[in-house]
Amino acid sequence: MINYFRREFAKLFLSVIVIICIYNSINLTFFNEKSVTKIIELNENILLLNQELLDLQHIEEKLMTKIKFLSYETLNEDYVSELAQKNLGMIKEDNVLVILDE
Repeated sequence: MINYFRREFAKLFLSVIVIICIYNSINLTFFNEKSVTKIIELNENILLLNQELLDLQHIEEKLMTKIKFLSYETLNEDYVSELAQKNLGMIKEDNVLVILDE
């Protein structure tokens, strides 16, 4: 009879241990800070931020080109006049403004 209780207790104890191990593995896999779902979310966030970085670098290149174009050595009076007319609304009645996007 005592052997029966020992076997049943051992089975119950091992079952509880297995359930706890399964619970911990599921918890670590899906709900932990280093879980699979968090890693996937962080990878998506990294991809979005890399795309934003590329966009900002492209904008920076355009701005640096404009800065070079407007530097004192290569100052173009027509371009400055066009910028003044475009930004300040200084278009006269007899002027025809042609804007070329780069």
